[in-house]
Amino acid sequence: MMRMDSKDRLNDFQLETILNRMEISGDEIIIDVGACTGAFSLPIAEKLPRGHLYAVDVDDVPLSILKSKILHKSIKNISPTLIKEGTIPIERNFVDKIYICTVLHEIEDKNKFLLFYHQFLKPGGKIYIVEFMDSRRSLNDTSGVEREYILNSTSN
Repeated sequence: MMRMDSKDRLNDFQLETILNRMEISGDEIIIDVGACTGAFSLPIAEKLPRGHLYAVDVDDVPLSILKSKILHKSIKNISPTLIKEGTIPIERNFVDKIYICTVLHEIEDKNKFLLFYHQFLKPGGKIYIVEFMDSRRSLNDTSGVEREYILNSTSN
């Protein structure tokens, strides 16, 4: 699991470029879907000095690693959140942004999955999806992107 946090892996994901595209203002409420051990949650939370991040995952083992990191670094704006029985303890229309990185390819019913998370967005909120078909692809290369799964989140 520590490979998830390796500097080489994070460099491959061009995380800073992704975070810049998310235009985080610092006071938003964000969900990181498939947070695992926090490789992306921790950098996102750093950009939220007045905001909060829900690090959501279906597996409690990596979330316990994230909890240790949070305690060790005294981070106050991350809530590791386990998905139990298909639910998470977050109010509808509550979050500003949702970050889904390298998760969607694992999901059989993508529409159902995205609609589930869509309910948590405030009107005008955005879902950011990062999936790589090939690690050598540029973020600017949109060929092969399945646009049918990009939702208009302003329709809350």
